[in-house]
Amino acid sequence: MDWFYVQNGKQLGPVPVAQFDLLVQAGHITPATLVWREGLASWQPLRSIAATGASLPPAPAPPVLPGALTACAECGLTFPQSEMIPFAGSWICAKCKPIYFQRLREGAPLAAGGADAWQSGDAVVTLHGGRLPARCVRCNGTVTGQPIEGKYYWHSQWVYILLFIPLIYLIVYPFVAKRTRVSVPICEECRRRRRMFIGVSWMLVAIGIVVFIVGNFIYSDALEVLAFVIEFAAIVLGFSKGTLFSTKKADGQYVWMRGFCKEYRASLPEFPSFR
Repeated sequence: MDWFYVQNGKQLGPVPVAQFDLLVQAGHITPATLVWREGLASWQPLRSIAATGASLPPAPAPPVLPGALTACAECGLTFPQSEMIPFAGSWICAKCKPIYFQRLREGAPLAAGGADAWQSGDAVVTLHGGRLPARCVRCNGTVTGQPIEGKYYWHSQWVYILLFIPLIYLIVYPFVAKRTRVSVPICEECRRRRRMFIGVSWMLVAIGIVVFIVGNFIYSDALEVLAFVIEFAAIVLGFSKGTLFSTKKADGQYVWMRGFCKEYRASLPEFPSFR
């Protein structure tokens, strides 16, 4: 049964019971916080609600093992337990602590520790169909919505030579292209800006078509050239701002992707050179 609660005058939720318990244990929801769930007649302070799982005291933290390496529940990197924070049966590294607790406060889904992602130069490496850490790939911010799922393709650079003979390129492409499916986490602000740029690029496409028709109708070479410039600008804007990332290369197991922000890449472990 999901919970709702009030913080800074704003209603938040629904929050699953397990995540609600974590918020209580972290002190973000206090006994004085107004809460509500199905079955309650009205909003009530948490302290007035008896026998709820959220009112139980937090479980004791596990003892720290000297020299033991543990994976962070947020980024999946391993650290000595002496450099981490135990919380609700998980371990959080010092770098991820602000992101982790912000996610809890906002009721956002928690990242899966040990996500299938690494950094390699300017690229992020993941398995085909692998998991990416649940942070925005554009700004490394908190993700509250569903990831954007899509299919991405890659082929060797030499195949682009065939673009001089488009028909040959179309025939060869299905045999040489590698395909992968990736779920891309993105925050609401970056999602909104992406939609805006895509909308503007399509608007430019429509304007370019109108300008070309008018130029052709009145026999104006200048308008026809302007139409091509507008169409070119629309394509550049759409690809540069609307595309989340580009595929750098791929093999049978891994895919290398560009377009992730520096902060997102820095939070990932290095891709092992022996792979």
